[in-house]
Amino acid sequence: MSSPAPAQVIQLNCPACRAPMRARLFTVIDAASQPELKQALLGEQLNLAICQSCGNPVALAAPLIYHDHEKRLYLVHFPTQLNARPEDQQRFIGDVTARLMRALPADAHRAHLLAPRHFLTLEALVDAVLEGDGVTREMLQAQQRTVTILTALLGALERDVNEFEQLVLADPGVFDESFFATLDALYRANEAAGRSDATTLLNELRSRLEALLTSAAMQAEPVDEALLEQLIGVADAQLEALVRQHRDAIGYEMVLAIGMRIDAAANAGDADTASQLEARRDALIAITERLDHELQAQLEAAASLLREVIVADDLHTVLRDNLARLDDAFTMVVEANLDNARRARRDDIVERLEAIRTTTQQVRDEALTPEERFVRELLAADTPQAATRRLRQSPAQITPALVRRMNELAETLAEQGKTDEADLVRRLAREAGAMLF
Repeated sequence: MSSPAPAQVIQLNCPACRAPMRARLFTVIDAASQPELKQALLGEQLNLAICQSCGNPVALAAPLIYHDHEKRLYLVHFPTQLNARPEDQQRFIGDVTARLMRALPADAHRAHLLAPRHFLTLEALVDAVLEGDGVTREMLQAQQRTVTILTALLGALERDVNEFEQLVLADPGVFDESFFATLDALYRANEAAGRSDATTLLNELRSRLEALLTSAAMQAEPVDEALLEQLIGVADAQLEALVRQHRDAIGYEMVLAIGMRIDAAANAGDADTASQLEARRDALIAITERLDHELQAQLEAAASLLREVIVADDLHTVLRDNLARLDDAFTMVVEANLDNARRARRDDIVERLEAIRTTTQQVRDEALTPEERFVRELLAADTPQAATRRLRQSPAQITPALVRRMNELAETLAEQGKTDEADLVRRLAREAGAMLF
């Protein structure tokens, strides 16, 4: 285990009241010997000084090296506002690396110290620390949001039922499966501790919440009856494709509508229909949950890739090497981070993400076969008729390979729930096939 690096004591003036102040500055964290600094980093309290005169918090810009020997993490961040020259950065890293190596036992692993990972932002470095612990920032933020909502609901329930209802109805979408899982876990913890008052209050909270959400769903805009009929009547083998196509329109109210039909069938003594509807409802819930989990996993994988790409020296090379991972989820994550960076006025990050977006498209374009490039051109047409005209005007492009690729693409689009696009590509493939003869 390496010995902890001492803090630097610096003098500065408070930017708010100009009073002189002293602060402790840490530039190296060793996770094993300084767990309290790791927690300060994760809690956004590291190198944060409080002015004793006015109470103003002052964030101190400083280089940071984070080392976790057990997890083979060697992470480096230099704030852009320091304008540190590359040679100064390398000198700082080299000095710290040498000290860490000297402190390690002779047979200890050292390879990770020779390849430090650089991060453009402190947030990205923290994400890497959390990832090493098996926790994503999104998971922490989601958990914190749930705890905040629960605290607000419990307070409102004790003060005024009307206030409670207003809080719930302001954003009913937040009360999802993970929210109720957290609520149940909190109930069990209080039950195990023998806190009867707390369990009574939590039980009342859940009962009122479920009743209010059910009532709100019944009073919400009516479900798409045509889609409801399709979901009920479609064959089992085609249900998932239909759900993929209309996932955004399938929510709690759709499940509730099927439940009302189940009750109606049961009350009418039609046990077979009720049983069939129950099976279809269960299948619908299972598919939507699985698709949502798949999307979440794709977004987390895309976020992990973006963390690698954003600190890469050669964007084109790292993106080309990860071509198979440059999917729609990666595009969504890049765009979401761009929006966040613009709102935060982080021009440096905006510039970097825009370069990633542009280079990603270049890499995708370079990887296209001539057939794929032509199909993309057809799909970009304003109307299906325009796509057909463009196809007929390009006899030289029509080859067996093109027809084969179009049929493959149609199958892929159908699996993704993009039925309209899949139908168009199939029609174009039939047209192209006819042109071969």
